[in-house]
Amino acid sequence: MDPCGRYEQNPTDSACIAETQEMTGLYATATMYSASVTPSLLPLRDKHFIADLAKDLFKTIKSRVSERTTLERISKMLPDLLRSFALKIGYKAQTSMQRDIMCFIHKYRGSIQSTFEDMLPREEVHLQAPSSNNDKGQLSQLAIDRYLEDPEIDIDQQSQPDWDSDGFSSEQDEDEDEEEEDSGNEDTPEENIPEPSPDSVSYRNFIEQTPAYDWLITTLQREVALTRADPDLMETIGEKILGGLPSHRKVSRKTSSREYRAVFELDWDPIAFVKEQQYTEPPDLALESAITLTGSPNDGQALTTGKYLSQTWPATGEHVMRLVMDVVRNTIDNHATCNLPDATKLDARRDGSKFILTVTGTGDSLAETGQQFAWLGAALRSSRFESGVAICSPVIRISQFRDTASPNESRIESVIDVFCRIEYKIGEPTSLAEGPSGQCWHNMLKNPVLVTGYPIVSKHEHGLGLEIPLNMIARLGGSQRADEFDAKVYIKGFSTMLIATKIAGDLLIWHYFHNSKGERISYLDHTLQTVENISLLQLDKYRHVVGWSAKCVYYAGKSADAQYNIQKTSLPKPHPGCLLEKASISAGKFITGGVTFAVGVKDVPLHLTREGYIPSLRWIATKHVVLWDEADKRGWLVNGISALLHLVRASLEHYRTDDFRASFLFDQSEMKDAAEHKPNSAINVLINKHNRGISSSWKKKRGFYRFENLVKQRYYTLEQAIEYQRQVLGKDGVNLKVRLRKHLEGWDFKQIATDHDLYPRVATLQALGWGWVDFVHSIEAITLVGRGFGDIIKPIEFEGMCPNWKSLPKKKYYLGTSVFDLKKIMEEFGDMWAQPLRISHNLLWHCPGDILAACRCQKHGLKQVLCRMTRSHHDPVQVLFPQLSRLILDIRGPDKLEEGGAVVFGHSIEWKYRWREKGD
Repeated sequence: MDPCGRYEQNPTDSACIAETQEMTGLYATATMYSASVTPSLLPLRDKHFIADLAKDLFKTIKSRVSERTTLERISKMLPDLLRSFALKIGYKAQTSMQRDIMCFIHKYRGSIQSTFEDMLPREEVHLQAPSSNNDKGQLSQLAIDRYLEDPEIDIDQQSQPDWDSDGFSSEQDEDEDEEEEDSGNEDTPEENIPEPSPDSVSYRNFIEQTPAYDWLITTLQREVALTRADPDLMETIGEKILGGLPSHRKVSRKTSSREYRAVFELDWDPIAFVKEQQYTEPPDLALESAITLTGSPNDGQALTTGKYLSQTWPATGEHVMRLVMDVVRNTIDNHATCNLPDATKLDARRDGSKFILTVTGTGDSLAETGQQFAWLGAALRSSRFESGVAICSPVIRISQFRDTASPNESRIESVIDVFCRIEYKIGEPTSLAEGPSGQCWHNMLKNPVLVTGYPIVSKHEHGLGLEIPLNMIARLGGSQRADEFDAKVYIKGFSTMLIATKIAGDLLIWHYFHNSKGERISYLDHTLQTVENISLLQLDKYRHVVGWSAKCVYYAGKSADAQYNIQKTSLPKPHPGCLLEKASISAGKFITGGVTFAVGVKDVPLHLTREGYIPSLRWIATKHVVLWDEADKRGWLVNGISALLHLVRASLEHYRTDDFRASFLFDQSEMKDAAEHKPNSAINVLINKHNRGISSSWKKKRGFYRFENLVKQRYYTLEQAIEYQRQVLGKDGVNLKVRLRKHLEGWDFKQIATDHDLYPRVATLQALGWGWVDFVHSIEAITLVGRGFGDIIKPIEFEGMCPNWKSLPKKKYYLGTSVFDLKKIMEEFGDMWAQPLRISHNLLWHCPGDILAACRCQKHGLKQVLCRMTRSHHDPVQVLFPQLSRLILDIRGPDKLEEGGAVVFGHSIEWKYRWREKGD
């Protein structure tokens, strides 16, 4: 007995995905029409009615497709679509006009299809996209004119030799009229029903306003836009459902279309799926916005549930989605109902781990609804595999039916029950090493399920990969933006990145890279030799596909009261021969808009952390930046995270005073600053949860643009600058050729802070500053140039301190840095236990005098007088020399490095040796 308890089940143990059999079921036998149908439909039998209807259908698709093969495919489908269309119009018909139209279109759909086919271009003519709307109209109008002007064509004769898909013939239909009418109990003979008005325009106007016509038009448009799967499980499921319904041979002007009822039992629990995937959204919204995959391993499409339903079943998909959401929202009895636009009734409920659906409507409506729910149960399903893309195929099994009408009920009014059980087969994930190209997208997700056998949006080339919205690519790639680096477009996260590789028609193809251990991936960690010239401006113009190749090699501001009104330097760009001669950094593009989607467990691979913010800060804290003040001719070597905060604060100061300040929301008083001003204080400021959530300005659609968003934006720019430095220098500067030490190349600080595209700048150093240039190169430090940095590092005064050193002297080309950062540098690049101390892999630290000592100018008596006369003051400047210098020079390192102290590098008056302008 079925779940409704009305009949015994006798299931046929055959799966739809592999079964072939002779036609049985609803459309297995010839359709019969009463003899009165043809003479009583004179207004509709006008050739112009058929021609106009065919022309309207052709106009619907001709602007969307130019290939003759596609037009021919749709032409072959047209009789079946027109049959479904006719029965939908006649379902629960309230007027004779509806029944007239149903009978006419059902009977003469072959003629409509023939007229449609006549509009196709001649086979010997290659069909190209028409150059204008007038040209488009001429194509179909010529065919219409041929049809209307041919005196030999007769509507009734046209359909006589043409057996349609349900096998009807006009001669047979009219001869068997008496047998057909015996089953009716009407008092008025059909011949005596008044004929409709001879004005066929009213029929056309009525047709265009029906939900059935909207279904027909959107279905035709779907067939143009989508590519059917091979094998086509969606079509097979529909045929299987129709094959389970009893044959019905009568189409009559006196009665509505026959009504059927099907009960579907799905092996699917949507609530369990939501819990397994740990969505943060409410269950109903999670189901609607879940990421679904459809297609094949190397040719698929990623869309949210709601978007795919609307794409594939445009007339009913939205209603089906709403029904499922209503069932999930109803926590009392897990039950909901809805009526589709064509009056089909859906009744759905959850029953434990099963989903039960009862559909009442025409046979074709039952079949289409079954197709949708078969896809839903496959798409919203968790994989039993730990990783990889599992392939899911729906399987439908049909139980025998019986007529549930009582002996006293009219057979015309009876409802036929059929029971369909839908189950799912999940295949083992394919191996990327063995698979074809187009599968690198598999690594973007953890263990998703891919529904096979259903259509996806057409591409001009198969096997390219997974078509996916751009904002979804960015989210799954652990980023919110796209950037240009080294003449390539990237979407880069912490351990993942995508590179735009080529444009193929209306598709932009991306290749996905990742670090399998979840560690940071560099912009340089790829093996792509050449990519097409693609810019950020092109991203919104194309559809996006991930999956260029299956195989690739993987390598894997201290305080609020500081000076942030830093000005541009107006320094020249690097000239030929400079390290950064061809480098540039764009301000990037935030990826916004697109469909809202939910991310579940299946969508997050192990190598992609859900929170990339902290790992990114950890990485940049290990890098180093020179802040060079071109006005004061002095610089500071700081850690990357301090430079990042300095940039962020400078940006906030700029936003507070620029022309767009009306949108600026940031309140400095809300900021929780570090209690002490230390080299690592920036960490506490940037990771503070309260600070991260402070709104800085408004942002369209997705809420406020917050402090954390600004930090990420500045981080991405610094990251690119660091990657350029690494690219041109190599590790530890080993790629550095003989260069002029007087050229200090870097990037303009203010341009970064104010969202400008960046081009490198070059400052010219006098010989006093050549001594530390090799050092900053060897530790892969980048340089940010500006005017008016102020005192980035300022010493605390002590007794006997020389007034000349209360701040870093200007115009001396000194480089100041903290002991904290120097120790970190020596741990990574040098050896702080060596004698003499090795500060980086090939540089030695020489201390000509004490780093910290009282100056003679602060003494009293004769020493003070002599100091003033000789102008001899304490000189704490430290010097650096190549490692080979120890063979000829007496080099000694500092005796002690004070925690919390600072060091100055440059030219020392106590040491007479000098660096050359050139060197290797």
